[in-house]
Amino acid sequence: MADVMEFPSTVEEFMEYYKVIDTDHVYSNGTEFVPIYRMRQWFDHLDAVPRTKADRIRAMSDEELADLFTCFGIFFCPVTGATCYKEPSCKDCFERWLKKEAK
Repeated sequence: MADVMEFPSTVEEFMEYYKVIDTDHVYSNGTEFVPIYRMRQWFDHLDAVPRTKADRIRAMSDEELADLFTCFGIFFCPVTGATCYKEPSCKDCFERWLKKEAK
């Protein structure tokens, strides 16, 4: 099975991770370089990364959304339709609700 490709947070870290050093002087005089196919993977990854805060929220997992909506402690509960004070089980309840099929 193939390994999962890692995408660091910056292009510099990506280049450091995926660089090749031409020690045999086949393609250069021993310089470091990043193959073009790797840079294409970086740019494809950037296209898939959320660009705005709203995009980031849309891309969140159920667990991340539950964390976000329960981190304030008290919120209007979409499950019960009331203000919820059920810490810490509120997160579990909200996460289950997020997983339910939409009507």
